Amino acid sequence: MKIKNLMLAFLMGLTLHLKAQSGDYQIIKLGDLEDLLSIQDDTVRVFNFWATWCVPCVKELPNFETFNQEIKGTKQLLYLVSLDDLNRSQSKLSNFLKKKNVMSKVMVLDENNPNFYIDRIEPSWTGSIPATLVIGNQTRGFAEQEFHSAADIHNWINSITKK
Repeated sequence: MKIKNLMLAFLMGLTLHLKAQSGDYQIIKLGDLEDLLSIQDDTVRVFNFWATWCVPCVKELPNFETFNQEIKGTKQLLYLVSLDDLNRSQSKLSNFLKKKNVMSKVMVLDENNPNFYIDRIEPSWTGSIPATLVIGNQTRGFAEQEFHSAADIHNWINSITKK
């Protein structure tokens, strides 16, 4: 199972790296996300759950872009997990990402029922966004809040992973 997870993470990272252009995203199912969440290695993985229709999410997006630039070359990875409904807004999402010049790894969770996936991602999650999950160094943290700067994101992650 560990090897499968590592291969999945490698392939997803490679795919996203090769497609690292503004406007690109990868469509994933809950099982794919759960595989990423279950990887246990020395990399800290940050999952920010957001949507184009969420004003606080859009407001904090540049902070995550800055954060993503700052963690390059470290053992941290950022995944922006969009909860947009692709049946209604596939081109809207791509245009949004281009307009905002989002270069981070964007995945769209292709699930229709939030009641199905919320508890499986994080049992304490009320379902509000923005929400951020950090997993790594044998710790896990979750926040339903807006981060006002990349420094806020770093500080929050450090408070969880450096205990």
